[in-house]
Amino acid sequence: MKHSFTSDKVSGVLVGAACGDALGAGYEFGPSLKPGSPVSMRGQGAFEPGEWTDDSAQMVALAMATAKGLNLQTEEGQDAVAANLLDWYYSPARLKDIGIHTATVMRQVATVTGPGLAKRFRETAASKEANAPRSSGGNGALMRTAPIALAYLDDPAGLVQAAKDIALLTHSDEISASACAVWCLAIREAVSFERIESLEHFAKSVVASVVAHMPKEADFWAEVLTDAYGRDPREFTAGNGYSLTTLKAAWAAITSTPIPSTSAKHFADALEESVRGGGDADTVACVAGGLLGAMWGLSAIPTSWRRRIFGWPEMTDRDLVRLALDSYAGTRNPDAWPNVAAMGYRGWSGVDAIAVHPHDDGVLLGGFDLASGRLASPMRIDAVVSLCRTGHRDLEHLGLPASSRVEVRIIDVPGSNAHTEHTLLDAAATVAELRSEGKNVLLHCVASQSRTPTVAALYAREHLGIDATTALATVCDALPAAN
Repeated sequence: MKHSFTSDKVSGVLVGAACGDALGAGYEFGPSLKPGSPVSMRGQGAFEPGEWTDDSAQMVALAMATAKGLNLQTEEGQDAVAANLLDWYYSPARLKDIGIHTATVMRQVATVTGPGLAKRFRETAASKEANAPRSSGGNGALMRTAPIALAYLDDPAGLVQAAKDIALLTHSDEISASACAVWCLAIREAVSFERIESLEHFAKSVVASVVAHMPKEADFWAEVLTDAYGRDPREFTAGNGYSLTTLKAAWAAITSTPIPSTSAKHFADALEESVRGGGDADTVACVAGGLLGAMWGLSAIPTSWRRRIFGWPEMTDRDLVRLALDSYAGTRNPDAWPNVAAMGYRGWSGVDAIAVHPHDDGVLLGGFDLASGRLASPMRIDAVVSLCRTGHRDLEHLGLPASSRVEVRIIDVPGSNAHTEHTLLDAAATVAELRSEGKNVLLHCVASQSRTPTVAALYAREHLGIDATTALATVCDALPAAN
């Protein structure tokens, strides 16, 4: 299961889901859009641009339990998930949006006291279904299920059971519960692929996993996945508020979108297509985004989307990365990234590097001392693009909003990045985007010797019209230690 890009893929799951949710929020219950129609994080109604909805909020509630290493097959683990869901339900965020079915179950649970919160959830959900048969097939459980895949990557049998158990807390419906297990197996399969070269090969592997780990339901779900493979997601717009149709729509969007020559771009291409399907666009895209994040990793997710997402409970993309990695590890290590407050780069050589970009005096190039405030800046800093890991308090002294603190992880060891060229170009584009917003930008890594000069030169070439030879030479002149 583990390979060199596992961390990147795990990190991409929750962020990918939240990006899909926030992207689709501006198009929820709208009509289908033509292929290639522009899609943006425009927000809608109570949701601001980039804000995730109840879909990701409930996913976060689940992830807060898996990040603690709780076993979701036990009452303790299920009670924790149920308590987190109620915390969200009692918060102002719930007033912005909540599914009709989920609202009914939670409202009834909230009026009953006594021990065994998960048991009360299950009994309430089952009672609702008994009183109104076939009313529990909505996609409210499917949209939140992704963290379970991360917690049970090495235990497919436990994954299937946990996915079903957590779904049944609110949705007393066998197909809804099984859909969650199928999607979690798909995420698990995506993480296990070091590089996905063929959608057909990947799809066959997902079907094989379902057959192996859900044998009693294998025929049904193999037919569902095979039938939806490669189809236009617009074929599933009608009724895509239901779990089965949501799964088909998300699977269709992913498998009908060709992998381009730059494979990382499949993430954005397929996610946008899932939104264009219309209908319950935010949920379809949330579900698709979780799997796409597992397929291509955090490094494939456009930074222009990542830097904008936020939502209950006052979290951003960095928090989702933390929850994902902690869910995978089964514990929280406060001394390791991304939980650590401050990175320990003291004593490293070159951390005091500083220079103004030779072709843009609104871009400052430097090492970690400049970013962390141990070295005074010669100009006002309005935004930071970090090309190395930072602690969650390292940049606090700048007082910048989360959308102006961007971390693009680039490892300066050949073969260590999942999408090297894509990631470098995305980092350069992020500098350009922040500059277009009128911000002075600090571009830094640890010692400004490799990553910073590379991205600075790319920024000059791609966005300032400087030829490559001149761009690289002038940046290296400004940073004499560049290598």
